[in-house]
Amino acid sequence: MTRLIWQLIREKLVFPHVAVEDKLREFDLGLPNRDATDDQVTIDAAAAILECSVGVKCATITPDAGRVKEFGLKKMYRSPNGQIRGFLNGTVFREPIICGNIPRIIPGWKAPIIVGRHAYADQYACQDMLTPPSGGKLTMRFEPSDGGAAVERTVFEFGADQPGIALCMYNTDDSIRGFARSSFLYAQSRGMPLYLATKNTILKVYDGRFADIFAEVGKEFPDVQYEMRLIDDMVAQMGTLPRRLPVCWSGVALGPALWPPSVLGHSSAWEFSLGRPFASDCNEMAARRCRRGSLTLPMSLCCALSVTCPFLYWLWSRS
Repeated sequence: MTRLIWQLIREKLVFPHVAVEDKLREFDLGLPNRDATDDQVTIDAAAAILECSVGVKCATITPDAGRVKEFGLKKMYRSPNGQIRGFLNGTVFREPIICGNIPRIIPGWKAPIIVGRHAYADQYACQDMLTPPSGGKLTMRFEPSDGGAAVERTVFEFGADQPGIALCMYNTDDSIRGFARSSFLYAQSRGMPLYLATKNTILKVYDGRFADIFAEVGKEFPDVQYEMRLIDDMVAQMGTLPRRLPVCWSGVALGPALWPPSVLGHSSAWEFSLGRPFASDCNEMAARRCRRGSLTLPMSLCCALSVTCPFLYWLWSRS
């Protein structure tokens, strides 16, 4: 199916308008070829996108244990999306297409919500593990490369017969700064306000760093309306924003609105972070609305709103 769709896109939307037919570089990211190349083809594709400054990626499969067995894979390969985005140190923006003849699930919103994601490190490059039933101490340790004293923090002590899970992730100032600058540039080019939503009341250092860097970069864009809000407040404020205001959520943005990974308990990815934890409960409901032709916002966003903010639908539908 993916190959057929890509063929139609090339023949109907690309080749008639851009003379690139003889310059296209294609990479087969199907599971058999990824397995045959030990996933080197994914790295090669990312390098080509970086070289050419543009790329079109079709749908791919991220294998789970069942897929490993089904395809006879050597191992459970990582997400190609995550690998490519990490290689590019990129920010992902997604904007729904508003069709005038398709009813909106929330009638009051007259402009799209654009979702952006910081697609580097964090969950994409974290280390997670199951802790054994024997129990033990979980620590986090940093060893300075200049030979300074190591910093070690105790995270938790698991008791005997109390197995659990653990997660450690990171980001860099350069990457966060690039994320901030791309978000401000996007907001500036679209004439949109930019909102950064964090949970810095809990993660004072991690989310606080996002907030500090966004404030720093924001000084370079005095013409962009920018605000940092607590995630709880940001969701509530959605109901009070001007109805015709273009808004952009950035992986972090509403208007663009920007969500560091801590916002919702480190959801596994930011298709729209708010929607991912509730997807299992709401996918069928969203799919039914989609089949009826009434879903114009991203499905994951609709799932989030349907579960976390039911009052918004009531508020906007009565306006």
